[in-house]
Amino acid sequence: MTGRRTRRLLLAAIAALLFLVGAAYRFQTQWLRRTAPAKPEALPLHLSASAQDWEFTNSAPDGRPIVAVRARDFRQIKESGLIELEHVELHLFHENGKQYDLVKSAHAQFRQADRSLYSDGEVEIIL
Repeated sequence: MTGRRTRRLLLAAIAALLFLVGAAYRFQTQWLRRTAPAKPEALPLHLSASAQDWEFTNSAPDGRPIVAVRARDFRQIKESGLIELEHVELHLFHENGKQYDLVKSAHAQFRQADRSLYSDGEVEIIL
């Protein structure tokens, strides 16, 4: 008699355990779906990269800053290697690394092939 009772009790415990594990799994997957971040928009086909509030810095081997470039919008064109920047700030540091010349532009293009930064619009330069 006790063998049957133990078997039934053991089966009931296993069934309860399976139910609890399944309920926990279901609850967790629903919670993850609700709290998952939104998927980002697909990158347009003509771009290889895109970013907002982009920043690039370069320093000398001794840690002294050489240049810092900041742009509100950054787009890298796939085929041409051209980088388009919007609302650009260029900091060209002096030899001491503490002072810099500031160049501001609404739009600029960086050509990777010849490593040149070009703006055909109005540019503000503060020395």
